[in-house]
Amino acid sequence: MLDSNRGLHIIVGLFTTMGIIAALTAQAGMQKENPNAALKIASVDSARLMAEYKATTSADEDINKKKNDILTQLRSWQQNPLLNDKEQTELAQLTAQENSPAGLNDAQKTRKKVLMDSSKAKLDEFQALQQKQGQLAPADNVKLTDYTKAASDSTSRIEARQREADADLQKQISTITVKLQKDVKDAIAKVAKEKNYTLVLNGDLALYAENDITKDVLVHLNK
Repeated sequence: MLDSNRGLHIIVGLFTTMGIIAALTAQAGMQKENPNAALKIASVDSARLMAEYKATTSADEDINKKKNDILTQLRSWQQNPLLNDKEQTELAQLTAQENSPAGLNDAQKTRKKVLMDSSKAKLDEFQALQQKQGQLAPADNVKLTDYTKAASDSTSRIEARQREADADLQKQISTITVKLQKDVKDAIAKVAKEKNYTLVLNGDLALYAENDITKDVLVHLNK
């Protein structure tokens, strides 16, 4: 199910489950050059890195916009189940645009009203026919059958669209998560190498850590 309140903040949780944040490429080189070099350890607040990385905020906003657009579409389809596929799609698009800064022009407002009026008329007639079942003329029975099929087809479209949207959004979140994690780990490695740290741990693992490079990593990430 789509959840408009969940964004990429899940990434923060995924990232903080990692123990050793960076087994630095710098470490191997330094130890090779000087096998007796002392291990120099730093720590980072991985949750803060992900939360305050500007790319995370941007990705979060993008994901939530797509979720909200899909939810707007699905609500429109649910509220107007007797319109055909093309009409439902058009009405959902008009509704989404009406809620955007651009809004609707006069022609679009007129078209939206036509679609809404048509939907309401069909729903009213469908409800009236349902209440008179068993007392309907043959022509009305045909109408009732057609409306019932239209409602069923609409439900199938909604369910299919929701499954498709869930899969697409999950795939996008996974792709973005991998990229953001790589960005953060690369930034940690760069800062650690500059400051001659051989190992960087998640701050959650350290009862005490004098050398916290979180702020330096954030500067590198957001420059």
